[in-house]
Amino acid sequence: MHETALMESVLEILRESAKANGIQKITKVKLKVGELTNALPEALELAFEAAKGDLLAKNAVLEIEQVKAQIFCRNCRKISTIDCFSSYCSHCFSSNVKIIAGDELLIDYYEGE
Repeated sequence: MHETALMESVLEILRESAKANGIQKITKVKLKVGELTNALPEALELAFEAAKGDLLAKNAVLEIEQVKAQIFCRNCRKISTIDCFSSYCSHCFSSNVKIIAGDELLIDYYEGE
């Protein structure tokens, strides 16, 4: 389960940022998770609960926003929402596309005291 390793990295980033900003307690964390990352929100939540054990984040709440996969077609210049297995433009069926959303896993923000 790669979600555990991902969440440990997220928590380490949060700890470093909190320390640098004088935050003693993290109360909320919001992640943006693209559907192309194959990171399951339920598994991320479990990993967060298991890994947040220290005093800095022990009562923190995790919010996850799932980001739909989108592509930009370089031929017709339109944006399409795609499923995980398609990389063709739904307008002109070109494969000359660029992923513009859905492959991210990032900390949108966190709150603390």
